[in-house]
Amino acid sequence: MAANLEVHVDLTTISAMTWSRSAGLLVFAGAIGGDITTNGIALSPVYFNKTTGNAVTLQDSFSLDTGYDLYFIGGNLDINSQTVVVPGQIIISGAGVRTLTLGSSDITFAQWSYTGSNLTVAANTANMTQTGVSFAGSNTGYHDITFTAANPRITGSNTFNVIDMDASAAVKTVTFVDGTTQTVNNITRDAGTNVITLTGTGAAGWNIVKAGGGTIFLDYVAVSYSAATPTGTWIAGNNSTDTVGNTGWLFGGLLAGTVIEVQAYSEKKTLSELRHNELVGQWRYK
Repeated sequence: MAANLEVHVDLTTISAMTWSRSAGLLVFAGAIGGDITTNGIALSPVYFNKTTGNAVTLQDSFSLDTGYDLYFIGGNLDINSQTVVVPGQIIISGAGVRTLTLGSSDITFAQWSYTGSNLTVAANTANMTQTGVSFAGSNTGYHDITFTAANPRITGSNTFNVIDMDASAAVKTVTFVDGTTQTVNNITRDAGTNVITLTGTGAAGWNIVKAGGGTIFLDYVAVSYSAATPTGTWIAGNNSTDTVGNTGWLFGGLLAGTVIEVQAYSEKKTLSELRHNELVGQWRYK
């Protein structure tokens, strides 16, 4: 395929065919919705640009060939709970009103770039896996995401159900752009002792908010310039480091600056001798 191939309704490929591309895009355009059925064929770069209100719906697993990108510019795109693999970027731009419906899909991509406006993401229960560096979410809500790269960078103030951090790399740094706020129900990481650094792009600070009640516990993390809220719900274990500039975290189970009360009881030889929890002193520690 040397020039753009424009599709206005449906596209169906068969498993026996070969799809090759030397230049150009596969463009879904026009004022009529359509379905895509690939039967396992990996496609060339795809450009979704339907008119407002018209949708392209995936009917089976969808993948692009090595290094290719997916562009979502106009209309609606319904992933329809399918498995999607994009070796390059998922690029969302433009100002047209549009909806991306994810369902219960598993979506793997190298990078996510949303720089437009008027996008509604129906995140549903989708699982996203990013293998590359940049996640530019542009103040939008998502469900679960796993960052597998050694140095992912999150741009924009986003909402996630779960941020999961792959800890297989010996050195991993997750960077949040200063001034942004990430709202999550949970942050998780792989088991093991590889330390994950959570930091901002500078000393101005980044914000992390726990939604939905409860607490979040992480260990083997090194945290810098993070303002965590609500205070006391973010717990970093004994193997974690309060590097610099943090508020709201409990490191080693003790929140910096917290006043605690300790009670000491008289020493007895047997439990029976310690009658009525005999209190002999109280201290307060600041």
